[in-house]
Amino acid sequence: MSLVGRLEDLGLGEILQIVALSGKSGILHIKSQKREGKIYFYKGKVVTAYSDAYRVNLGEILIHKGYVTPDILKKALEYQKTSEKKYKLGWILINNFNIPKEKIEECVTELIEKSVFSLFYWHEGEFRFELTDDITEDDLTIDLLQYDLPKAKGLNPQFLAMEGSRLVDEGQIETVIKEPEKIEDSSIETPPVEEPLQKPIILIIDDNTFFLNITKKLLEQKYEVETIDNIDKAYSKYSSLKNEGKRVFSIVSIFIPKPDGSGILGGLDIIEKMADEGESNIIAICEYSLPEIEEKLRAKKINIIKKPKRGVLTKENITEQMGLFIKALEATIKELDASPVQKPQITHWDKELKEEFEIKEEQSKIITTPGLTILKSMIAELGQVTSGNEIILLILRLASEIMPRGVLFAIKTDTMQGLGQFGLERFIDQPLKVVRNLTISLKGFFKEVINANMPYKGTPLEDENFDFLLNKLGGQRPTEVFFAPIISGGKVVALFYGDNLPDKEPIRDTDALEIFLTQAGITMERLLLEKKAKGDFN
Repeated sequence: MSLVGRLEDLGLGEILQIVALSGKSGILHIKSQKREGKIYFYKGKVVTAYSDAYRVNLGEILIHKGYVTPDILKKALEYQKTSEKKYKLGWILINNFNIPKEKIEECVTELIEKSVFSLFYWHEGEFRFELTDDITEDDLTIDLLQYDLPKAKGLNPQFLAMEGSRLVDEGQIETVIKEPEKIEDSSIETPPVEEPLQKPIILIIDDNTFFLNITKKLLEQKYEVETIDNIDKAYSKYSSLKNEGKRVFSIVSIFIPKPDGSGILGGLDIIEKMADEGESNIIAICEYSLPEIEEKLRAKKINIIKKPKRGVLTKENITEQMGLFIKALEATIKELDASPVQKPQITHWDKELKEEFEIKEEQSKIITTPGLTILKSMIAELGQVTSGNEIILLILRLASEIMPRGVLFAIKTDTMQGLGQFGLERFIDQPLKVVRNLTISLKGFFKEVINANMPYKGTPLEDENFDFLLNKLGGQRPTEVFFAPIISGGKVVALFYGDNLPDKEPIRDTDALEIFLTQAGITMERLLLEKKAKGDFN
């Protein structure tokens, strides 16, 4: 079982907070284009991470900080290579070369943090959180880090979520994850890391000088920018920069009148000329959807971004409109910079832009875990509740997103008492009244579920007590049921029951609901302690 979804629907910061609140162990797999990242959790804490976008190894950072010398690292790597047992580099340095364990863990912590932060740039793609009961040592082994944090010293995902989001908002990610200087001793065999490329030049070609100047001003905060509004000299400017050996990313407006007055697609001519010469770092921009031209550019693997319409920009909305456009440009430039071979696509990084221009993109067949997209907001609501009734309503609300009907019971000493329901209106009259007057003996299958302290989803068992419940709920028999205990203060205080009536379709993934029920139990305990502190508890 796993939590599955798209980064467009749930950002990395939100995913990290959900996993932190769940207290679960598992592996978060993230994919965007051809890139991949993994974050390993143990009981809600991050213990290891990996990212295609940050490939620094432990040896490099240890030397950069001055904790080991190139000679010591060389000997440690040789020992690792010749040893019969595959020891991790950090272990070897601690046990064979007396490098303080704290220094190793400090560097590994930094590597994990920067690996996670680098994933915050990925706004489109898919994620899958693979829930596990525990993570074994083999699961934790990632050679790139060459050492794993002890499970007890895992990093707080909520801190990583807040810090990663802050770094993105302030445009500081690149500075934070900047790679340390390379090791000059060529005899040391460390995992290869690509040499950083020179800073690119952004060349903007557009005859709208107002738009050109605003775009230049906004992009100059991160890039060296050249602009040209003269179509006659545009291509020669591009060629001049290339001849100087510069890395050029060309942003070209499709709509520019041709020099000879024969048409308005002068920008398209330049784009095609660049592409025919093998240039791939091109972003076409236009104000309107042009299916035939877009298809033509897709065939040449050219990215297209819609820019704000000239007549739409006003003093009131220019900041918002241009902000979306610049964000799309910057994200696309990063994609081009990271991927030597581009897939034909129209790149749109903001839903507002996609909706405005009615663009439909091909999506991979990712079925998001039911309830996951609203889980974070509901957990936030859970933190604000002041009564048990509010908790009941939140549980039933989330559960109704996942299965057609359900009932929540309070657990007494030897009975279950109905608290609330959803989906029973088509089976019985006055369902809420029936449920609140419903008392069931705590025995048989119900007792087994509570004693196990574990959720159950599957075929309903033959049980006299369960048959009694079904009769009270209308008499029909489901083909699949779901039971989940709610634990507070170390004991089961409530039990949720759901089934697949009337359609008898399989109950969808319940992972998000199980996480929420865990938090609901914690909240119940908090409310009880608050009542005791106020002297309201009898």
